[in-house]
Amino acid sequence: MKSNKFWTHFYGFITSIGLLLSLSSIFTKSGQDPNKVQGIEKAIIYLIDFIHDNIEWLVVITLLFATTTIINWQFRKVLEKSEKDKKDLEENFKTQLTEIKSMGERREEDLKNNFNIEIKRLKEQYKENEDDLRMEIKKIESRAQKEKEDFINQIKASQPKKVALFVPRSNRSGYFWEQFEIEAMCCLSDEQFYCRLSSLNGDYNVPSQEKKISEYNWDEIQGAIIAPAGPGVLPHIVERLNLGYPIVLHDITPETWKEHFINLEAAAPKYVTVNNRFGGELAAEIMKKYLDNFRKPKNKKQYNIIYIPGNKNHFHSQQRVSGFKSKWQEMTGGITNPIQTNDGDWIAIGSHNSLRNFLKANLLELGWDRVDGIFACNDEMAIAAIRLLDSPEIREEINPATIENTIVVGFDAIPLAVSELRNKKSRLIATIDAQISQQAKWVAHFLSERIKSPQNINKGETHKIIEPEILKNDLFNMED
Repeated sequence: MKSNKFWTHFYGFITSIGLLLSLSSIFTKSGQDPNKVQGIEKAIIYLIDFIHDNIEWLVVITLLFATTTIINWQFRKVLEKSEKDKKDLEENFKTQLTEIKSMGERREEDLKNNFNIEIKRLKEQYKENEDDLRMEIKKIESRAQKEKEDFINQIKASQPKKVALFVPRSNRSGYFWEQFEIEAMCCLSDEQFYCRLSSLNGDYNVPSQEKKISEYNWDEIQGAIIAPAGPGVLPHIVERLNLGYPIVLHDITPETWKEHFINLEAAAPKYVTVNNRFGGELAAEIMKKYLDNFRKPKNKKQYNIIYIPGNKNHFHSQQRVSGFKSKWQEMTGGITNPIQTNDGDWIAIGSHNSLRNFLKANLLELGWDRVDGIFACNDEMAIAAIRLLDSPEIREEINPATIENTIVVGFDAIPLAVSELRNKKSRLIATIDAQISQQAKWVAHFLSERIKSPQNINKGETHKIIEPEILKNDLFNMED
């Protein structure tokens, strides 16, 4: 409904501009002197002149407004799906509890009836010997008590376990975390867990995470997944581990894990992450292969490449960039080095501003007559870079020929990027698939393992590092 309302306003805006341009044509063809026009007609002429003088900016603003609205609309759809899945899980949990309670009541009634029947039978059998009767009754009572305890334990084991999923709720890497949240909730449901979401209010916002984790009522849950597990919150996690809470970490480097948990007195938490450095290497490989095959330059080692980091101080960004740069230098013999823009801060507007400022300030200084490729450390920044390269805005500020054939590679494989890859004319030639569903599957498996089999807490795998894959544009797949 909201989307329809937007398009109504958008078409109304375009129609208004068309009407004003038509009025301008009428005034011009009629030969009427604008200086002699008064009142409302004069105001219309002023407005028409303003539109003529600023028509390109009006088009840019309109396109940006439309793009932003469409992205927000898609993001709302993901949020709505997440909320619906959460409500469905809550309803399933309530239904299961009702069924378990009903089953327990029926079972308890059956035990009482069987007990009374057995007592009645024994009284008939041992009419004349009360001592034997009392002994038999005690045996039956003992057996009935054991059956009751076994049944209660069985009920407890079949009840969905309450666990907490700590995820960030912010605009930083928002699409990735929304998808991870949905996948993780589904996997936890399959493992018979009832998931309680807890927002960390910020991707790697250490003060926010510390506050959330320290103030959370841990007695209400039987385990937790913390994603992402930034270094700043690890002391709080150690405190909970020492109290015996099963915890699984997501998005943490092996080096950070060893630093904090290798000598932990309690059982160290299992963790899941993606091989970020290898993902960066894959990005360099696919970009070089595309440029060699489709651009066919005279010198296949002389390419002008830019990369947009998420945050230069962030360990995932550092790993992705390090893998990309080292692989690129290996393939080109170190003749050319990719050039860094300012931080994109993992978000679209950060990428837009970072790339725009770089292109305006550095192309002449570098002596580049073209930009061959851009590697963005996540898909949100990659999509923003594409929108900027295709906009009239940047073409007025630099020589359009320098970015005419620029290609882009992203990272994560969020739905927006996967959709973009289906457009054979898109600059996005590939994204590195971080296997979000596999990450969610493994964190749910590790948590289930720790809760259901605490006796095996130090057995089996301690971690899972997911190997990313290349997801290519349909055109590239066809030509490859």
